[in-house]
Amino acid sequence: MSPLPKENPASKIVSCDVDDTNSYSTAITFIPSEETPWPKQVKQAWIVDDKKLKFSKIEGKKIVCNP
Repeated sequence: MSPLPKENPASKIVSCDVDDTNSYSTAITFIPSEETPWPKQVKQAWIVDDKKLKFSKIEGKKIVCNP
């Protein structure tokens, strides 16, 4: 599954905190606009699964990312 949304927003390499418990130091998210300041709560973020060489979606209710 490709993480690229149909509307082609800008991608950003970020670090993310998920549900205030898990952290990911390198993830990618797609930002439709730069209007809101960082850190941003995002709907979706992705990490690269090195073993499978594909994107894996970060699961969680609250994903907050910062470049």
